[in-house]
Amino acid sequence: MKTKTVALLTANFTFSLLFYAQSIGINFILFALLINCLLAALNPSLLLNKKWWWATILNLYSSTFTFIYAENINLVISILTMLILTGVSFNTKASFITAPLVAGFSVITNVFIGLVEKIEKHVSLPAAHEKNQKSTLQWHQFVLPIFITLMFVIIYKNASANFNYATNQIDLSFISPGWLLFCLFGFYFCYGLLWPNKAFEILVFDKNISITNKFKFKWITIGFFNTGILLFSLLNLLLFIVNITDLIYIFGYNENNMLISYSTLIHQGINSLFLSLTLAIIFILVWCNRTDKNEKHQKTLHRLAYVWIFLNLILVFTNVYKNYLYVSIYGLTNLRIGVYFILLLAALMLIFCYVKIKFDFNNWFLFKRMGETIAAILCLYQFFNWDTVIAEQNIGLYKNENKTPDTAYLLSLSDNVIPLLTDNWQTLNPNHYSFLNHQLKLKINNFLQKHDYAGWPSYSIKGDETFKAIKQIDWEKLY
Repeated sequence: MKTKTVALLTANFTFSLLFYAQSIGINFILFALLINCLLAALNPSLLLNKKWWWATILNLYSSTFTFIYAENINLVISILTMLILTGVSFNTKASFITAPLVAGFSVITNVFIGLVEKIEKHVSLPAAHEKNQKSTLQWHQFVLPIFITLMFVIIYKNASANFNYATNQIDLSFISPGWLLFCLFGFYFCYGLLWPNKAFEILVFDKNISITNKFKFKWITIGFFNTGILLFSLLNLLLFIVNITDLIYIFGYNENNMLISYSTLIHQGINSLFLSLTLAIIFILVWCNRTDKNEKHQKTLHRLAYVWIFLNLILVFTNVYKNYLYVSIYGLTNLRIGVYFILLLAALMLIFCYVKIKFDFNNWFLFKRMGETIAAILCLYQFFNWDTVIAEQNIGLYKNENKTPDTAYLLSLSDNVIPLLTDNWQTLNPNHYSFLNHQLKLKINNFLQKHDYAGWPSYSIKGDETFKAIKQIDWEKLY
C-alpha cells in the first residue's frame, strides 16, 4: 500500500476519532501534530526548510491555545494556520498570503479534481491503464467498498432484531448515518490537506519574485510624477485638517457635553481610517514603485509620501485614543478589541510603506509583509482569553464607576466566563431579575450537558477549570 494511502487513511481515522460528537479541546492539537508529521513523512525535504518550520510552529502555537481556551475564535485561527502550513508544504516559496489560498482551494475541490482525473484516465486509455496497473491497492479501490459495507451494517441492524442484538454486543453503536457522513467529510478534508493539486500552483504567483526586483513601466513620465506630487500635496493638506479637528475634539473632550454621539464618532473615525489607509497603500504602490531613484521629481514625491504616512499614523493613534475613551465609558466588547488589533495592523502596514520607499523595495515587499504581519497579530490575539478579559474589565467598571451592568452581553460570551459571572452575580444582577437568573442557570446547565456528553478529545484546560468552579457554587447564596 502506498505511503500516501496510509497517510490519508491514518488522517481520516484520527479525524473521525477526535472530532465526531466532540467539542473543541485537546483534539485539535493532537490532529495538528499528526498532520505535521504526515506532511513531513510525505515530503522529508520539508524538514530542511526554514519557512516550513515557521509555519509548523505557528500551527502548533495556535492549536495549543485552542486546547487551553477552547473558544470558537481559536478554532478559526487554528484552521487558518493549518491551511498556511499545508500551502507552504505544497510550495515553500509561497507567502503567508498565497499559501492559505492554495490550501483552501485544494481542500474545497481536490477530491472532485482527483475523481475527474481518474475517470479521464480510465476512459481515455483503458488498455494502457490495465497493462500498467500496479498490483498494490489504491485508496479508491477499497474506500468505496468499506463505506458501502458500513451502510449495509446499518440497514441490516434495522432489518433484523437478532443481528442488531449481536452487533450491540460488539458495541457498533458508533456506526450511524451521521458518523458515516462525518467520516466522508473527514476524508474530503484530509485529502485536500495532504495532497494539494498541481492545478493550484498558479495561485503561488509570488514564489519567484524578490522584493528587490526592478520593474520598469513605460507610462512613468514627468507628467506622471507631477500628478503624484499634486495629489499627495492636496491629500496631505486635507488629512492635516482632519487630524487637527480630531485633536481639538480629543483635548476638549467632555463626556457630559458631546455634540456628536460618541458611538457615531468612533465608528466614523474607524471607517475613515480604513478608507484612508487603503488609499494610502494604493497610491504608494502606484507612485512609489521602483523607478529611477535619482529622479528629482521622485525625491519630492517620496518626501510627500513620508508626510502622508506620518499623518495617517497620527490618524491611527487618535482612533486608538478614541476607542480607549469609548471602552472606559461603555466597557469592552469583542468588536472593540478587534478595533485595537486592526489599528495595530494599520500602523504596522504604514511603517512597512515607509520601509518600502526608504530602501527602494518593490510592491511585493508590502504583499509578503502583510501576510507575515497578519499571522503575527493572530498569534498575539490568541495569547489571551479575551472573553475572560472582557468580563473582568466590565465587572470592574460596573463596581468602581457605578455603571449599569450589561449582564445580557456577558451572558452571551463563552462558557469560560461562568466562574466570573457566579462570583460577581450580585453586581451583575443587583435587582434580582428572575429572567437573568434563568439565563445564568440555563448557561450553566448547557455547559454541564456538553461536558458530560463529550469524551476525552474535548478536554480543555479552561473547560476543566470552569467545571470545577461550577461544582463549588453555593446556589443558595448565588440568587
